[in-house]
Amino acid sequence: MRKFGSKRSGACVTISATQDKSGPKYLIYWYEPGIKARLMESTRDKDHAEARAEEIYQMLKKGVVEVGRIDHQTLVHIREAEEILAGSGITVAQAARRIMAMVAQTPADTTLEKIFAKGMLVVEKSAKYNWTLTECQERMFYEYRVVRQREETTLIGYEQTFKALKKVFGDRPMSELTREIIQQVVDRYIGMASYAPEIGKFRAIMEWCRANECYPSTGQLPSHEIHIPPKMQSSDAPEIFSVKACIKQVRLAPERAFPTQVLLACNLFRPCETYRMTFEQLFAFWDRGWIWIPDTVAKKVHGKYAARWTPVLPLTRFLLEKYRDKKGYIFPGPKNYRPLYFLNFLYRFRTSIHVTNVSDGLRKSCISMHAALGVDMHKLSKWAGNSPSTIRRHYDDPATTEGFIRVLTAGLMRCKLTDPVVEASLAQILATSTTPKEKPPKRNFVPNRRYTSLHKHLKR
Repeated sequence: MRKFGSKRSGACVTISATQDKSGPKYLIYWYEPGIKARLMESTRDKDHAEARAEEIYQMLKKGVVEVGRIDHQTLVHIREAEEILAGSGITVAQAARRIMAMVAQTPADTTLEKIFAKGMLVVEKSAKYNWTLTECQERMFYEYRVVRQREETTLIGYEQTFKALKKVFGDRPMSELTREIIQQVVDRYIGMASYAPEIGKFRAIMEWCRANECYPSTGQLPSHEIHIPPKMQSSDAPEIFSVKACIKQVRLAPERAFPTQVLLACNLFRPCETYRMTFEQLFAFWDRGWIWIPDTVAKKVHGKYAARWTPVLPLTRFLLEKYRDKKGYIFPGPKNYRPLYFLNFLYRFRTSIHVTNVSDGLRKSCISMHAALGVDMHKLSKWAGNSPSTIRRHYDDPATTEGFIRVLTAGLMRCKLTDPVVEASLAQILATSTTPKEKPPKRNFVPNRRYTSLHKHLKR
């Protein structure tokens, strides 16, 4: 047992270790101010347990109660405030301080409406540059690709938005863009999954225009006047494929796409990572039980590549062992083969076998099944290249049970659920360590990042 702090100080966190069939388990206990019941978290990773205990101890010392203890109504108010402030660069706390400063500078009997009206009496400032839509697109793409080092796939998404806007708006100055025109473009999307990201792209475009002085510097941006319906920010469980649909997509996959489907359905890969992976990189550390996903393969998350170790899970080893002598990209095609073509190929394949499309569905299903099996969330996040909070919010479907991954294993190994090999495979997953003991390799078997060039947008 290890203890942080003491009961006398009011901040005390303890770690105790227990043992079960799956191995050691670490329990973290603590009390929070105003809560009589003792709170507890558990993990199978000792390092994570100590780091989490230290974090909780520091929070208790500062008198900070966990966000998870906030009641539902307060969370609703926070989400509403965040939506109003979206894209402004102002936090909820900063907005509250500014409002209270305005209140303090006015007579006590002044209503909030009058205070807000006074605060909005600002003289409109016109745009410094009268750039057209095409000029803004070229300059924005140059900044995103050369200065911010954004993914080429990100530019492809913005390229489609600019193309749709040009059909409605023409090549007029961006300073003339209105909410009605933006609304007309985003209304081409009916489904929420596409509607919300399109508004997000417009908000990024308008913020760039204002920052570069080609849109008036005062007043609310027209893109920010279009509110995303509350349903789009709900914390509903993510949509995933059924076990039957997962098995169908792997079993019926054409030879060209079979390895990518296995890595998506069984090994926590992202579609873009399977698209960039080569057989040489995939099998480089196969005998040691690990796959190294280097920068040239990994997705860029929050400005850096999610390079990581991920284990060769039992189903992956069973299904891909026969490909050990192959060379080149696991999804055949030239280096400049567009990612959009790859995704369209998978979409057409799912349509041909009568499986309803779910965006990033195989990865979501795979992560959700491993979470339901009982894989520690910290360990799962390391393997998948996401934070635990992201997995809980977007990938972990609470309706998924341990039976899902049992059926998937038996179905792809073509054996009965009661076969000992199924139980052995699941036990191996739970027993796998978070990362291997060795350091990340210096040698990279994917020397060049596979993407489509957009050179025509990189010139000033």
